[in-house]
Amino acid sequence: MRKPPIRTALIVGCGSIARRHAANLKRLGVKRVLVCDLDAERAEHMRRESGCVIVASVAAGLDSRPGAALICTPPSAHAEAALAAIARGVPCFVEKPAAHTALDAERIRRAAAKRRVPVMIGYQLRFHPAIAWIRRGLDQRRWGPIQYLRAQVGQYLPDWRPWQDYRKSYTARRSLGGGILLDASHEIDLALHLAGPAKSVYCAADRLSALDVDVEDTAEMTLRFRGGAMGSVHLDMIRRAYDRSCQLLCRDGVVEWSYQDGLVREYRARSKKWTEHAFTKDPNAMYLAEMKAFLALARGAGAADAAGPEEGAAALRIVEAAKRSAAAGRNLPVR
Repeated sequence: MRKPPIRTALIVGCGSIARRHAANLKRLGVKRVLVCDLDAERAEHMRRESGCVIVASVAAGLDSRPGAALICTPPSAHAEAALAAIARGVPCFVEKPAAHTALDAERIRRAAAKRRVPVMIGYQLRFHPAIAWIRRGLDQRRWGPIQYLRAQVGQYLPDWRPWQDYRKSYTARRSLGGGILLDASHEIDLALHLAGPAKSVYCAADRLSALDVDVEDTAEMTLRFRGGAMGSVHLDMIRRAYDRSCQLLCRDGVVEWSYQDGLVREYRARSKKWTEHAFTKDPNAMYLAEMKAFLALARGAGAADAAGPEEGAAALRIVEAAKRSAAAGRNLPVR
């Protein structure tokens, strides 16, 4: 049964993504947004900026019986907060990655299944209108099956959040669940979303730059998918000019997506012609669509493109297999 509209939501963690979600929640009709953070200054900033209500802790926020909870802490704290919300029966949105270990991601998945609590993982690329269009085209066999996929993203870490010392960000710190494999796992999820489950991975990953981080800043993965396709995923935090793109080589065509250009180019083998399709360059469009889907999910409706806890755990299994592969220097199965 579909529940009434959600009027109160709790956001745990008050970083930049939390501020975006708070604004979008208000835009979508959520009247009261509760926030908590160990950093009182960040919570106060959200109070002033979005009219949020500060609560002392996760427990205090859950005591207010919100209709939904959003977990926007560093990945190392995701599981504790998500499990607390699930235990109270509160629908839960967990920013990517689902956790900083596959074991914790699996704990979230099992708890959500046992309690029958809706959980969504924040892989917002699924809601980019270009990716949604490509996904529909694959479902309709517009280009035939995928034979090879390439997904990549790169941006210089100090440019990610220029208002913050990058060395203090969770991305730069292993203890907080940082590293490019975890923090840029969007592209891993994108590969799975388009090509299906992966069965093996070979990865080279290392710190190649002079950035003051204790994590890998670059990773290159080769994936074999259970459906027979091969793929590669490139992730880095060293590229001085931002790039995010995806290419699909299919039996009957080619598809190329450029995030920064807002374009999808497709080649149809039958017509032997290239066609361009323009999509919005507004980054908030996908975040707004993502939050709209979560609110629908929390109310008991479906959300076809959403990444659930199963998908969140699957991405973490690839991350961990990739790290083992990089250490061992060989191809490894995805467990």
